[in-house]
Amino acid sequence: MERIANKMLDETFTTSLTGSARDFAESSGNTMFALLLAIGLIYLILAAQFESFIDPFIIILTVPMAFAGAFISLWIFGQTFNIFSQIGMIMLIGLVTKNGILIVEFANQSREKKVWAKRRRWCMLLVSVCARY
Repeated sequence: MERIANKMLDETFTTSLTGSARDFAESSGNTMFALLLAIGLIYLILAAQFESFIDPFIIILTVPMAFAGAFISLWIFGQTFNIFSQIGMIMLIGLVTKNGILIVEFANQSREKKVWAKRRRWCMLLVSVCARY
């Protein structure tokens, strides 16, 4: 609204938001700060948990895709991006992050099992080769 008012009105006019529009404008800035803070804190906690900076980065990459899905859902169903949607987005970060943690943990465990199985086969091969000589 401010952009349109600056373009259409001269300097003698002033505009201000009131009611729910003012509340939305005030809460949007705070919610975006909370969103960025949540993503940063989740990354730091995951980096400490996984003792790696790559695994948390992979998990955090799922958040923008979830946001895209949420915005597409809002658009398809004709809903607005209001304070309830913003709270839902913050909750979505937690859900997507939890799912990403489970997937990355499963992938890490699968990789460790394969490495251990390869080492065991290599040791068995060496033992059998050494036993022949």
